[in-house]
Formats: sequence, structure tokens, C-alpha cells
Amino acid sequence: MADQLATPKAECISDLAFDRLWAGELSSERKSEVEIHVANCSTCAARCSELQAQSAHFADEVWVEGLVQKAIGRKVPLLNKVEVRRRLPWAATALAAAAAVVILVLPHGSSVRSKGAAIKLELVVRAAKDGKVEVFVPGQILHPSDAIRFRLSTKKSGFLGIASIDIARENIYESARSWPANQEQLLESSITLDETLGAERIYAVVCKNPFLDDELRAALKKLRDDAKNDPRSAGKLLLPGCEESSVLFEKSK
Repeated sequence: MADQLATPKAECISDLAFDRLWAGELSSERKSEVEIHVANCSTCAARCSELQAQSAHFADEVWVEGLVQKAIGRKVPLLNKVEVRRRLPWAATALAAAAAVVILVLPHGSSVRSKGAAIKLELVVRAAKDGKVEVFVPGQILHPSDAIRFRLSTKKSGFLGIASIDIARENIYESARSWPANQEQLLESSITLDETLGAERIYAVVCKNPFLDDELRAALKKLRDDAKNDPRSAGKLLLPGCEESSVLFEKSK
């Protein structure tokens, strides 16, 4: 299947294409096309820098549970050099910066991509033990103090919220905020897993209308009660006018 490198409205490089580039998922021909495009496109070069800034923010931000964690340094191979026109001397620097976005340098084939779903939630995990960063896969065991960021692929615009249930409580990670259509984005917000062991199910919703945290929490509580405090048995939130996606994981020492 051909690599989809451009957004529908222009020839510029999408975030998904950058992700695939850094993950080593593109053919050498497509990789060269992306590099050359970025070298000659100020918009895409600026996006490279923006993704780098987001990655740096992930390493040093204050986490939801109140912890400040530092990323463990990892050497990332640079992209192949691209001949850059003299009128755009900054482009090579932007490409090198893009290659250093550690948070998205993932094992080849590790990313599960949305195929026609209205919304797809993925977790990008940084292990507390060794600082390894990878996309969560079903069945993977997570641990207290592991750090998580959310990656979303959506088709419709609306109001985004992210929350979860575990064996003990409901958790709101993203209060309702405006969300544009046709997005593939790694959110800047992040969480550090607490000491509550067992199953946790994280939900992402995009709703037509804005909603309050209390409304989302009430729906989560009902879901947890119906599942008898077992997130493994929990179904869909089924909020009116909302699309949703969820990820279930187990947390162990």
C-alpha cells in the first residue's frame, strides 16, 4: 500500500507521515521525498521544530500525580543528509531537529494505526525503569510511575475529553476542549501512573456538544458500578452525540 505522506488539502507532510519517518516505516524513496520536501517548505520545517518542542516539554513537565521526571538520554540516528538550497540554510537544521524527537522514535511496526475509525486512541509509554519509549500494545504490563501520553486519530470535530476507570475510582485526564476534524496528534498532556494496581481502562471521547467534568465522571461511575469495579468488564460510555475509543491495560509491580 502506498505511503500517505500528504494532507488532503496540500502537499505538506502530515504528523502521521513524520511519525512514520522517525519510526523507520517509510521506504527509502518515500523517505527521500519527505526530506526534500521539508528542505524546501518553511511550513513543514516549522512543524518539525514544533514537534521537537512538544517532545522536550514531555520530558520535563509536571506530571498529573505531581511528579517531575527527566527523560533518559537516547542516541537517535540522524536522517540522511539532504542537499539544501542556499536560500533555505535553516532547513537542514530543522531536519536534524526533527530526527531528535525521541518520544516518537518507536520500534518498527509497533504502531497500530486507525483504519476508518471515527476516533482511535493510542498510548505512548515511557517506562520508569529504563526510560524506554514505545507505543502500548494489548497485553503489555505497565507499572507505577510509568509515564503516558495520548495519541489520537480522529475524523470529526467536537469537544475532546480523556478519562479512565480503575478498580478504585474515576479519573479525568482531559477536560472538554475544542477539537478540530481530521487530526492525528500526540497530545502534550501526560500522566504518571499511581500505585493503584490492577486493570485500568482509558477512554477518549469526541462529542458534538461541550460537557462538564461532573457529567463525564457520572458516566464513568455508572460504568464502573455496572462492571462491579472491574474495568476488564466495562463496556462503552455511550455518551449522547459522542464518538469514543478505549484502551485497557494492567498495572503491576
